[in-house]
Amino acid sequence: MDFASYFLLVWDIVEEAHRRGILTVGRGSAANSLVCRVLGITEVDPIRHNLYFERFLNLERSDFPDIDIDFPWNRRDEMIQYVFDRYGSEHVALISSHIHMRGRSTLREVGKALGLAAVDIDKLTRNLPHSAHVDNLDAVRDAVPECRDLPLDEEPYRSVIEQAAKVEGVPRHLSIHCGGIVVSPGRITDLVPLQTTPKGFVVTQLDMYPVEDLGLLKIDLLAQRGLAVEIDTVRWVRERYGAAPDFDRIDPVTDDKTRALIMRGNTIGCFYIESPSMRNLLQKLKVDSFEELTAASSIIRPGVASSGMMQAYIRRHNGKEPVTYLHPKLEAVLAETCGIMIYQEDVIKVAHAIAGMGLGEAEGLRKCMSKKRDWERMETYRERFLSGAKQNGVAGATALEIWRQIESFAGYSFCKAHSASFALESYRAAYLKAHHPAAFMAAVLSNEGGFYDACAYTEEARRLGLDILPPHVNHSRYHFTAERVDAVRVGLMQVKGLSRGGIESILRAREARRFDTLHDFMERVPLEEPELDSLIYCGALDGLGPSRPVMLCEMMKWCRNLPRTKNKSQKPLPLARGGRRWVVPELKEYDARACGLADLETLELMVKAHPMSLFGITEKTWPRGFIRAKDLATTRRKFVTMTGLLVTYKSTRTTKGELMKFVSLEDPTGIFEVTLFPKVYRKYGHLLRGKGPFIVKGQVEEDSGNRTVTALWVNDGWGTG
Repeated sequence: MDFASYFLLVWDIVEEAHRRGILTVGRGSAANSLVCRVLGITEVDPIRHNLYFERFLNLERSDFPDIDIDFPWNRRDEMIQYVFDRYGSEHVALISSHIHMRGRSTLREVGKALGLAAVDIDKLTRNLPHSAHVDNLDAVRDAVPECRDLPLDEEPYRSVIEQAAKVEGVPRHLSIHCGGIVVSPGRITDLVPLQTTPKGFVVTQLDMYPVEDLGLLKIDLLAQRGLAVEIDTVRWVRERYGAAPDFDRIDPVTDDKTRALIMRGNTIGCFYIESPSMRNLLQKLKVDSFEELTAASSIIRPGVASSGMMQAYIRRHNGKEPVTYLHPKLEAVLAETCGIMIYQEDVIKVAHAIAGMGLGEAEGLRKCMSKKRDWERMETYRERFLSGAKQNGVAGATALEIWRQIESFAGYSFCKAHSASFALESYRAAYLKAHHPAAFMAAVLSNEGGFYDACAYTEEARRLGLDILPPHVNHSRYHFTAERVDAVRVGLMQVKGLSRGGIESILRAREARRFDTLHDFMERVPLEEPELDSLIYCGALDGLGPSRPVMLCEMMKWCRNLPRTKNKSQKPLPLARGGRRWVVPELKEYDARACGLADLETLELMVKAHPMSLFGITEKTWPRGFIRAKDLATTRRKFVTMTGLLVTYKSTRTTKGELMKFVSLEDPTGIFEVTLFPKVYRKYGHLLRGKGPFIVKGQVEEDSGNRTVTALWVNDGWGTG
């Protein structure tokens, strides 16, 4: 098939990454290939896990195979540059993506063009779902509770909407495909027009489909944060102990602490398995093996979940429903998945076992049944499947039912090799969290992103028994760090308004000696007044002056005496020389509440306590009649009242097309999950704005040992819900 050079090109990129100490994950259907495994492109053993090569490549396949490689988010550009350097800019280009004016972005752009203030634009667009279109805003307002107060009929919003409707769908700009890159044996300009990006990379002016039609082979070099978290955790453990986990020697899949952590669903921060729905699923399945985690990461996908197959799998897995097979031939191919097709590879196996299709032909059927369906080819495959089943001795009615299941599910199924590749990375993350929680949580916070915000990750660290240490110019690095085995120090990166250049100036000056006083700091580090203000306000200069209020006054006095120059390196004029002397008053330190508010404003997290403490709610001072998150699993109450801050949410539709919402709320003891079914969501959904706190009254629901709350009443905490 003449793909040897393609495999070797990808191998070269991966090998260079490993030489530089950059972790990679080869994923997608490429993990079905033993050649990719032997070359070190992928890690999963396709023989051990019964992965079908035909899902990746077969003689019947008319298009090119894909090899997808993940890199740490902060090293991907480095590896793209390597490809340009190694193979020459005349042979390499990134693939473009054509961005069009859509929904919210259209309203924002038109609002700016018409001179609306940012706050007014935000009022119109903030709560709009990403799927909204300009021409259906009335329907959105009627259907989505959070959009109930949209000022669609008021000026200037009406004019913005009228103009936006004229340009929605118009091409806006050329962007870069999330990972696609092509390497051509000849000059690439002979095949496709190019242009240069702001980062200096060459990009095709055609998007991925015309590029593939031209015969150029695409490689996906993608970015993710999980690998960066792993690298940083291992590095910090090595810095502290002189040795670090070596996953070439350690098998996290067999580690007891890792398995227990995954089984409990205590996976916040762990790549690919940290979402609320995934953590709930881990608890329901009591996941205890690599195969079970691989299956969980497939059945969690929306199509599988909404089809009812996820619930059927859970019941069968837990022994609450018998495992049955429509035909005895299916037992051999679906025993691993409790008789349910949950992988794309299952479709291939079933078509092969029931209809006698070749594996390449069966993969063609699977691909035809994907989301972009070719109905004419589908009918051809249907006739082939039914005739093959008949020749194989399968009764017509049984064959029709098996076909119906394949047809209804194939478009939502997931590549097993892809799930297995990510499951391996998830196990490594869980191992690091179980054995090195401080270093792991510091790495999670440092790499940002993930499913949750910094405040939620900080509270997870606190639940792990870790102390949160405040940012400080004498102790903090740029990133979050594991300062002790039981403590995470907030990095200077978290201080809002403090530039990277400012942080680097602080760290350079500190190399000579620590800072003794506020004036010593200001003399040695040339920062702008807003940066100094943020540092003082969040406590990063505590101990260098009598109190934060006094230091703020001293800082303002200092800045007023600075010469009017843009040269940051110029020294300030001596204080109190000439003119009227400004005497700084003696001011007391902020109280705990003021310090907490300062944390939230400048750090977007709280150092000393959970944000609910600002409302007088702590583990020791709990509202009467309210259940704590950590007590939900053991309470005997059928109906409960709970309160918490919004952590994350997910909007979805029922099988009838009605909107509903899943909400994760957090109190000082943990996170609890709340379901708002359509009727309750329509009534109270408009209150779910901002972080809260929110009060929920609802019914306790239990599913396979996992408890959630079905909301009956919701209040914004201070409103009149």
